Amino acid sequence: MNQLDPVLRCIIGLLLIAGLPSPVTAALAQDEEAVKANSAAMARLIQYAAGSGNEVDRALHDKFWALVPDSVKKDPNEFFQRFDLVTEIAFQKELWESIQLSARAKSVVKTASYQLAKERAFAANGQGQEMSARADRMLAAAATGEPYHGRAGDVTLTEEYARQVLIGVDESYAQLQLLLNPVWQGR
Repeated sequence: MNQLDPVLRCIIGLLLIAGLPSPVTAALAQDEEAVKANSAAMARLIQYAAGSGNEVDRALHDKFWALVPDSVKKDPNEFFQRFDLVTEIAFQKELWESIQLSARAKSVVKTASYQLAKERAFAANGQGQEMSARADRMLAAAATGEPYHGRAGDVTLTEEYARQVLIGVDESYAQLQLLLNPVWQGR
């Protein structure tokens, strides 16, 4: 497989969104009534923005920010820091760079920042043991060339596969930056 399906390019869904209770939903559930009323819609828009091939345009941005209560709009940085999306995406990058290195070396190799990014991400979402075990299995599969048995089925984690996933992670991060900035910065 030379090119990954666009859905697979953003494997961020494996560990960040699709497979986990969303940190977005958890953060939203703790805020005021207006946020509670809109949390599911906001979470869906964030998940959409993070999806591969999805475009954040002015209409989507405006729709999202129309759901955000005025009290949050006054200090969005404090509110959105609780989402820990940057922390999650930082770990995704380190994991997939480590997978790429492991596939190349035919042994488990971790980037210099892998462990710190992993600890921060796991502390942020409260599912450290499960996610750690999954990440370890992914690294081992990349090193041995054996298929990784994940929720989306079996996949061989090659250097090229990891490269494609990293492109998707970068695209997702850029899209989330557009969406979560209260001032529209797009085209």
